[in-house]
Amino acid sequence: MDSSAKIVMIPTDIDIADFIDRVAAKFDVSRRKLKCSFRDEDGQMMDLSDQDEMEMLIELAKEDAKLNRREFGRAEVILRKPLLLWDRQG
Repeated sequence: MDSSAKIVMIPTDIDIADFIDRVAAKFDVSRRKLKCSFRDEDGQMMDLSDQDEMEMLIELAKEDAKLNRREFGRAEVILRKPLLLWDRQG
């Protein structure tokens, strides 16, 4: 994965699986190798791993649109490669 920023337009009723598929396609990476995070309204890093977190991200984007008087809101999602751990027995 490179460190570039890209825009992914999504509907407000998207489910987490569809969102992950779209992001994986945009960055040309396997969805299994994709881990997403975002900052919540308090600035805390949150993993984006279920529908509740997806809905929180959408609410942040809606708030951004309202605050900035735009038709579309923005929310930043950070992509990371998952950490692979294994127990090597020898």
